[in-house]
This record gives sequence, structure tokens and C-alpha cells, in this order.
Amino acid sequence: MGSSIKVFFLLILGYGLFALESPFLHSLHISLYAPELALGLVLYAAFALPIHAGALFALLLGLLRDGFSGGTILGIHSEIYTVVFLGGVLLSKRLDFRQPVIFMLVTAAASLLSSSLFFVFSAVFDQDFDQYGLVMRLILPQALISAPLGPPVGLLAMLACRLGDRIVPHSGSRVLE
Repeated sequence: MGSSIKVFFLLILGYGLFALESPFLHSLHISLYAPELALGLVLYAAFALPIHAGALFALLLGLLRDGFSGGTILGIHSEIYTVVFLGGVLLSKRLDFRQPVIFMLVTAAASLLSSSLFFVFSAVFDQDFDQYGLVMRLILPQALISAPLGPPVGLLAMLACRLGDRIVPHSGSRVLE
């Protein structure tokens, strides 16, 4: 039950981040250089959630992202976030994600992977996709913009999970005072 509450609260946080990100970036005319805030959530899930709950979270967060993106293939971000989650699970066994510099570097690598997978999946599955040069030009800037935002988003994710644990305490895991 604890994992499902965490997934629920992380999805609410992801929805909020997408809802703030979309109009804000378009109003500033910088939507091309949009940071991948969701990667911080996916990477947090990689070290904080069990694999089944985290994979479900990545899949559902990707579907939310597809809904906000519009014009992309439905499910493309679900695939990308699930692959990034699985990579994060492998890295979380070797690296300490609680250190901000490590989390930032892993976020940059996840952004490079995410953009590369977006390029490949769009080239393979979207017959109308013709923005190859644009995607290739923006891979590195997007990683550099997303990297420093990974640790603050991870902190927000941790706070959302703690809030979920306070609202719906685990049965049998209460500490006697």
C-alpha cells in the first residue's frame, strides 16, 4: 500500500510540474529549451520505489507527458521514461543518488538518453517526423539545462512521498512512542 500512495503523490507532483511548465515556457518563447523536469521524478523513483511500482510510475508519468506534449506519438514518453527508470535502477545500486552532484550528473546522462531515444523512436515510428536536425541540435543544451534542476525536483519528490506517508500511514509500520 505504501508504494501505491507514493506513486499517486509522485504522479500528482508530475502533473503539477507539467501544468506549470507548459504555459510558462510558451509565454517566455523558450519552449525549445524546456528542461526535462520529469527525469528528476523518474530518477527519484529509481532509487526510492520498488521496481514494479517505479516502472508503473514511469509508464503513467510518460502517458501524462504525452498528454501535455500533443503531436507526439502516444506512448513515446512512456517508453522513454521506463527505459530511463530501468537505467536509474541499475545505477542506483552503484551510485549514491542522495548526493546532489551525483544526482545532477545522472540527470544529465538521463536527459541525453531521453533525447536520443526520442530521436530514434520518432524516426522509426512517426512517418511525419521531420525535425531531426532540431532534435540533434538541442540534445546537449537540454541536458545542460535539465541537470541542475534534477536535485531540486528529486527533493520535491521526496517531500511528496513523505506527505503521502503522513496522510496515509502504513498499517503495521507505525513506531510506538
